[in-house]
Amino acid sequence: MTVDGKRRDFYGPSLQAAQAKARVATTPRTKRGGPTVAEWLSTWIEDRRASLKPQTWTRYHRLVHDQLVPAFGNVRLAEVGPQDVKR
Repeated sequence: MTVDGKRRDFYGPSLQAAQAKARVATTPRTKRGGPTVAEWLSTWIEDRRASLKPQTWTRYHRLVHDQLVPAFGNVRLAEVGPQDVKR
């Protein structure tokens, strides 16, 4: 099977298990479970507010919302890979 332009093989103790792994790999990232990067970063930045100086928090907030969220905010946190970070 081809996933993201690369040939991938899926193995499991049964045919059904291997097919389940293949379905997960081919499901678009935005439909998989767990929080998105944007959701996680929103929580993270607010949790840091009390422990950071106001100017530092403002800088982090801008970086999160101006650069990180537009780049890969809709990707599920569990699915972030090296290619996402390079982009």
